[in-house]
Amino acid sequence: MYYLLMKVRDEKEMKLIYFFFFIGKNTDKMVKYKGCYIKKVSKIRMLKHKNVLVFLGQTLLYFAIFMALIYLYNYLGQGQGNFIYNEF
Repeated sequence: MYYLLMKVRDEKEMKLIYFFFFIGKNTDKMVKYKGCYIKKVSKIRMLKHKNVLVFLGQTLLYFAIFMALIYLYNYLGQGQGNFIYNEF
């Protein structure tokens, strides 16, 4: 199943947008619908546009980075005494 995304007004604009953004892509993904050229996008690709999924993905990514930083911070100064005891 395909969803319609990104309306384009006329054929000249469609060719310009296609040249800059869809180089190497198939032209048959552009469909004329009600006088406008529209790019077809699969349902799986549309999932990344949902705000909830983007929020959850970013939250999990930041949490993983935060946990990695805490884990690496535990190795800071490993095998060294506290500063106050270094001089005695």
